[in-house]
Amino acid sequence: MGLTLFDTSAVVGLLDRDDALHDAAARAFGEHGRRRDRFAASAVSWAELLVGAARGYYRERLLRGLFDEMAIEIVAVDTAVAERAAHLRAAYLRRHGSAALRLPDALILATAETAVDCTGVVTGDRGWDRVPGLRVPLLLLSPAAH
Repeated sequence: MGLTLFDTSAVVGLLDRDDALHDAAARAFGEHGRRRDRFAASAVSWAELLVGAARGYYRERLLRGLFDEMAIEIVAVDTAVAERAAHLRAAYLRRHGSAALRLPDALILATAETAVDCTGVVTGDRGWDRVPGLRVPLLLLSPAAH
């Protein structure tokens, strides 16, 4: 029983039945729930999700209800997270040249790395498996074949 951090794409996938990641996200939430993992999301993901609600992609009440019902903890970005995110971005730039790891993504990954008992990150972002030196396992969600 550990902490599983869900990226923005995983939460959106769960919220939106028409999203390509919906089935995979539902399975991931179910599997980690059966393992009695605690659920978390970075404060960065929370902000991104609230923007999605404000833009009308889903209802904010639905989002807040999901976080309440599933007891998804929102993990703050602190100095340790910011410093680790800077290291991840620098390592990515050194390895891949001009292709940059976006700051929000680096902050989410750093949140997982600095969170106590984090056993992994659930994401639909395929580029994250290219981050050098990542110390937390990734569960990459795959879109359903239609």
